[in-house]
Amino acid sequence: MLKKIVMFIAFIIFMFLVVKGNSIVGYSGLAMMIIGLIGVVSELYIYNKRYQ
Repeated sequence: MLKKIVMFIAFIIFMFLVVKGNSIVGYSGLAMMIIGLIGVVSELYIYNKRYQ
């Protein structure tokens, strides 16, 4: 149960990074979006690894 809560909070943080990075012009905004994207993709990988 604790792992699900941590994954949910991390997902919210990563999505915030993507949305906030979209409003910032320049490389810092791009870096925020890339970090958020990497986080979301890694969470999908961790989730799908269980069901292989």
